[in-house]
This record gives sequence, structure tokens and C-alpha cells, in this order.
Amino acid sequence: MSDYSEGMSILYIIFPITQKATQTSLTDPGSTPSFNPHAALEEATEDITSEVECISRSFSKSNDPFTRALKLTPTQWGVMSQMFVQRAAHQDMSLIAYDPDVDEVKGVIINEDWKETPPSDYHQLMDWRPVRAMFNDLHIRFKATQPRIEAGRLFHPLYFTCVRPETRNSGIATELWLRSLDIARERNYTDIVCEASAASSVSLCKKLGFREVAGIDYQNFMFDGKFVFADLDKKEFDKMTLFQRPITSDLFI
Repeated sequence: MSDYSEGMSILYIIFPITQKATQTSLTDPGSTPSFNPHAALEEATEDITSEVECISRSFSKSNDPFTRALKLTPTQWGVMSQMFVQRAAHQDMSLIAYDPDVDEVKGVIINEDWKETPPSDYHQLMDWRPVRAMFNDLHIRFKATQPRIEAGRLFHPLYFTCVRPETRNSGIATELWLRSLDIARERNYTDIVCEASAASSVSLCKKLGFREVAGIDYQNFMFDGKFVFADLDKKEFDKMTLFQRPITSDLFI
């Protein structure tokens, strides 16, 4: 989970990433479009440029520890995220916030089953080796706290859930999370898990009722003999944390 804040009600349309943006703009801030993730969709969206650009811009401009420590560029974020977005475009679990007035994706949440393995090409990205190593260690610690994890049990919004920097404080992230919970409930998932990388995202997780189940200190994490995250501000970047909460009907913000 990236760093983002919550605020006013949204003026954007939330719909599955598989669905084409054919709807019109909402005029009533209190209204929401009809949403059925299992509805037959006219056409899968093969062009995922807008979704990838939203992610790469958000993380390259955000208070992200990996961008800071590893000097990751928008291109590096785009190359990495596009393979996950492409896969999501053939499923019906992920969502985007779309503004038809400017024909732009304003927010993205990529949801997967915890048991889904990363795309094979992800392991070929050398710039992401320290990130993969940290997430691998974090997930090993998490799995040690769990009984056998079956497919269909843990709903997993991926780390690069985001909204564009200029639209933070607009409530988009909240709406993406709430709609994702609708999908998880309809699919009978029992729990939701997510990673939080900074104090701001940890605060949001706690606000949403998550509890910490695993964590790794940035200052003590070593990769290839180096403390690669040692220069991060400890006040803002204490540890990479994995949070969990049951999927119930009482998720309010």
C-alpha cells in the first residue's frame, strides 16, 4: 500500500479494470454507479497504458521507500507494474477510478488471490532484486503465523495500489478499497492482507481495522551484504509491515 490520505467524496467512476470506460461522469457526489464484478463485460481492455502510467507517476512522485532508497524511476515502475496490470485486465478482481471528463485513470487497485504467483518476467528485473528479497522475507514471516493457506481464502490488494498525486485527499483510495471488499465478499474470501511501507499507510491500515502480523525493519534489512535501506528516515520508514483483517460487513471509514 502506498501513502495516501482520505478526504472528500469522489467525483469519479469506479469500475473493473476489465471494463471499457463508456460511462458518463457522475454529477452527484453522493451517488455511486451500479457495480457488479460478475456482470458480462463487453470487451476486455487490452490497452493498459493509462493504468500503468497512473501507477508509475504515483510512485515516482510519492513518499515511497523503494523509490527513495533505490532511486526508482517512472520507467522502472512502469515496466514492473505493467505485467501485473496486464494479467489483471483478463480477470475481474481489480478496479480503476476513471474521470471521463479528462479521459484519465485517477486511481488503481490490483487485487489478486494470495496464492497467485508473480509473473515470470518479474523475476528478471534486476533493479527490483532488493524489493523482491524484502517482500519474500516478509511473506515467509507471515506464512509462519498462518495455518495452511488455500486458494480462495486470502484476498490480496498488491502493494502498488495508488491514486495520482494531484487527486489525493479526494476519497478515491477509500472507494477503491470499499469496492474491493465487495468483490472479496462476493467471492467468499475470509481475510484480506496487504503490505504497508510507511507511517502514513500504517495509519490507514489501522484505521481500516487491520492488525499487524509480520514486519521487517528497514534499518536492519541486508541485501548482498549491504543495508540498502539504512538511509531512510526512521520516523517515517520504521518497517515494512504486513497487515491482516477478516472480511466482514463492518468496514467503515
